[in-house]
Amino acid sequence: MNITVKHIKELITNTDNILVISHSSPDPDAISSAYVTYKLLKENYPQKNVYINIEKLDTVKQLSSYIDMSPITQIDTRELIKKHNIQLIICMDIGNSRMFSIKDQAELSGKSVIQEFVESGKKVVCIDHHNEADLKELSIYINYRHSSCVQSIYTLFISDMGLREYDGIINHLLLGVISDTGGLQFFESNVRSTLEFVTMLVERGGSIDEVKSNIERLSLPIAKVLSELLQNAKCTGEMSYTYVSDDFFEKNSDIPDTVYSSATKVYAAEFSKRIGTANWGFVVKKSPTGRYSISLRSVTGKNSRDVSKIAKRFEGGGRLTTAGGIVNANNVLEAVDKVITVIKDEFGTL
Repeated sequence: MNITVKHIKELITNTDNILVISHSSPDPDAISSAYVTYKLLKENYPQKNVYINIEKLDTVKQLSSYIDMSPITQIDTRELIKKHNIQLIICMDIGNSRMFSIKDQAELSGKSVIQEFVESGKKVVCIDHHNEADLKELSIYINYRHSSCVQSIYTLFISDMGLREYDGIINHLLLGVISDTGGLQFFESNVRSTLEFVTMLVERGGSIDEVKSNIERLSLPIAKVLSELLQNAKCTGEMSYTYVSDDFFEKNSDIPDTVYSSATKVYAAEFSKRIGTANWGFVVKKSPTGRYSISLRSVTGKNSRDVSKIAKRFEGGGRLTTAGGIVNANNVLEAVDKVITVIKDEFGTL
């Protein structure tokens, strides 16, 4: 057991009140990573008070028949820390400390909830898998460079720390790795390790078909937003982009933000790098804070673009082919123009 893993185990052993969190509006890898961590801690440390909180969980509500969402609270993270006297935070799947709190995302300045927690003398452990992370303020940062965060959770807690598995863990692990590799289509690093991990899970009873059916299920409102995104799609050589128009957003105020988030994620993954001659692209939509969120995707291989460079210019982050951020703009077309300007500055051409 290396020094970092030993330190994490000692922190857990010596702490009574532990909080597990992932970024708000989580993707399936983020929710499965947080849930697996929570369940492993409850299984192996029954005497501990372990909490799991993810602000704005509804983006993965289609997984509620697959993952038991009942233990997960969705309250303000600062409020929960104070309420339960949290002494240790275990966070995951994030390259920017502001993404854990909706309040932090809405504000351009000020300390994040993570920074405040560390400065109060308490400890934070972050398990991540992104290429670069702006999380230097954390007590412990661990990154195995896996294709999915949930594989890093398995490596840390089960392989390295030797924690006992809980019943039903296999498909929860498979959920994370299948979702973050686009159904085993996209790999940025550790390809052999990822395939060996998936092989092990399938041999132990995991079902890729079952997992993909849960991830890819679409509602009619999601299809409606997808239609808007397809209608507004533009292709400029190797890059595509689209957006949800402000007019559509206003006329369909009954559609919850979770639907918009789900639709833009589907479009970004399935269409942005396949429209016309595009190898990469981005999607823009209005967020509940009044700002505009961007989702960027790129193909892998020789034609890939490091879209995380763009995301970092917009308070975001991610990996080489998958990233996201936030744009301040008066309207969606202004937001699109700002993204294009940064792309030209970063890459020199579209």
